[in-house]
Formats: sequence, C-alpha cells, structure tokens
Amino acid sequence: MSLHPSTDPKTGGVLSVYVQISDARVARTVPAGAAKDPSMLIDLDKDGQVVGVEVLSAEFLRKVCNAMVPRIPAPYQDQVREACARR
Repeated sequence: MSLHPSTDPKTGGVLSVYVQISDARVARTVPAGAAKDPSMLIDLDKDGQVVGVEVLSAEFLRKVCNAMVPRIPAPYQDQVREACARR
C-alpha cells in the first residue's frame, strides 16, 4: 500500500490523497459511501477488487494528512504539517 498526495503547485497545499492498494489496472471508478459522496472515489479492477481510494474531501484530507505525520521520517514532519495546514 502506498499514499500519493496531489498538491497545489502555487500553495503546496494538499488537494487530494490517493491510497494505492494494488498494482492492478483500474477498470472502473465508483463513488464511496451510502450517499455516493463524490469526495471519495474507489478504483476497482476488472474483478471488482479495490485497486485504490482517492480522497477529495477537505475535512477528511486533513485527518488523513495529520494521521500520516507520525509515520513520516522526523526531518520531513514539519513540512507535511505545513502542507496539511495549507489545505
């Protein structure tokens, strides 16, 4: 599993986070949640297995971003905290 943040080139703020679960080819993308919230999208392979999840919700992104900080090497934690705050 790996995380791929997308950032705003002007501000450096995090725009979205993609959590890649497998290397399979994406066959289709569906909205997540009972309300079909487009702020979170799930990529599926041809067999319906999850390939990855993209998070577009600003509130949820801040939570994900802040949860990542302790898992990042110490020299980069402040940089990630600043990027999370700019979102």
